[in-house]
Amino acid sequence: MRFINGTRLDDRIIRTDWDAGFKEGRQYGRGKSGGQVRDEYRQDYDPARGGYGKLTQLQRTPDVRQKF
Repeated sequence: MRFINGTRLDDRIIRTDWDAGFKEGRQYGRGKSGGQVRDEYRQDYDPARGGYGKLTQLQRTPDVRQKF
Protein backbone atom coordinates (compact mmCIF):
# COMPACT_ATOMS: atom_id res chain seq x y z
CA MET A 1 0.00 0.00 0.00
CA ARG A 2 2.82 2.44 0.72
CA PHE A 3 4.11 2.16 -2.85
CA ILE A 4 0.74 2.88 -4.45
CA ASN A 5 -0.49 5.76 -2.27
CA GLY A 6 0.28 9.10 -3.91
CA THR A 7 1.27 7.74 -7.31
CA ARG A 8 -0.30 9.03 -10.52
CA LEU A 9 -2.40 7.08 -13.00
CA ASP A 10 -4.06 8.81 -15.98
CA ASP A 11 -3.27 12.23 -14.45
CA ARG A 12 -5.06 11.30 -11.20
CA ILE A 13 -3.48 10.79 -7.81
CA ILE A 14 -4.19 7.39 -6.27
CA ARG A 15 -5.17 7.51 -2.58
CA THR A 16 -5.16 4.43 -0.38
CA ASP A 17 -5.78 3.82 3.29
CA TRP A 18 -6.48 0.89 5.57
CA ASP A 19 -10.10 -0.21 5.83
CA ALA A 20 -10.55 -0.95 9.52
CA GLY A 21 -14.21 -1.86 8.99
CA PHE A 22 -13.59 -4.42 6.25
CA LYS A 23 -16.06 -7.28 6.04
CA GLU A 24 -16.07 -10.02 3.41
CA GLY A 25 -18.46 -9.16 0.59
CA ARG A 26 -18.11 -5.38 0.97
CA GLN A 27 -14.76 -4.96 -0.73
CA TYR A 28 -16.25 -3.67 -4.00
CA GLY A 29 -17.66 -0.36 -2.84
CA ARG A 30 -18.69 1.13 0.44
CA GLY A 31 -21.07 3.86 -0.74
CA LYS A 32 -24.85 3.56 -0.59
CA SER A 33 -25.06 3.38 -4.38
CA GLY A 34 -22.43 0.64 -4.53
CA GLY A 35 -19.53 2.82 -5.63
CA GLN A 36 -16.92 4.72 -3.72
CA VAL A 37 -18.09 7.13 -1.04
CA ARG A 38 -15.96 9.87 -2.61
CA ASP A 39 -17.96 9.59 -5.86
CA GLU A 40 -21.32 9.87 -4.12
CA TYR A 41 -20.62 13.36 -2.77
CA ARG A 42 -18.74 14.73 -5.80
CA GLN A 43 -20.52 17.82 -7.18
CA ASP A 44 -18.41 18.56 -10.24
CA TYR A 45 -18.82 16.94 -13.64
CA ASP A 46 -16.14 14.35 -14.37
CA PRO A 47 -16.67 12.32 -17.56
CA ALA A 48 -13.93 9.85 -16.57
CA ARG A 49 -15.93 8.92 -13.45
CA GLY A 50 -19.37 8.74 -15.03
CA GLY A 51 -20.43 12.39 -14.93
CA TYR A 52 -21.75 13.93 -11.74
CA GLY A 53 -21.72 12.22 -8.34
CA LYS A 54 -24.69 10.00 -7.47
CA LEU A 55 -26.33 12.46 -5.05
CA THR A 56 -25.91 15.33 -7.52
CA GLN A 57 -27.43 13.18 -10.28
CA LEU A 58 -30.48 12.52 -8.12
CA GLN A 59 -30.92 16.23 -7.40
CA ARG A 60 -30.56 17.16 -11.08
CA THR A 61 -32.98 14.51 -12.38
CA PRO A 62 -36.48 15.93 -12.83
CA ASP A 63 -39.41 14.05 -11.38
CA VAL A 64 -41.13 12.59 -14.44
CA ARG A 65 -43.87 10.71 -12.62
CA GLN A 66 -47.34 11.71 -13.68
CA LYS A 67 -50.56 11.33 -11.76
CA PHE A 68 -53.37 9.66 -13.68
